[in-house]
Amino acid sequence: MQKRITRNDLAHAVEDFMKTPFPARSIDEEADGLHADLLLFDSAVGDTMMTMINGGRVPWEDLHADPELRQRLEHLAALENAAGAADAQLYLEYLNGLDQLLQLARAVIGKSRKWK
Repeated sequence: MQKRITRNDLAHAVEDFMKTPFPARSIDEEADGLHADLLLFDSAVGDTMMTMINGGRVPWEDLHADPELRQRLEHLAALENAAGAADAQLYLEYLNGLDQLLQLARAVIGKSRKWK
């Protein structure tokens, strides 16, 4: 039987993730724009996590990744010799951590999408 994921588990995961430094801005204009988008998404995820940890309810829709941001980062990271490719790869790694938090938050709510 699989262990039920709790808000406490989420709180520990958020605490661990917060030790990850936010990536620095890029000197590449395109990558720097993606950095700004990542910053906004990070803020939204942070607000959602704090709401859940503090006992609040959040809409199921707020617990999903940003596929457009991921696609744009993957595209830039894949371009050979692009000035912002290395930065885009760092941003993707950070985005992966945010996505893991969102996945854990969905597990807290459960498949029924109802709070217990």
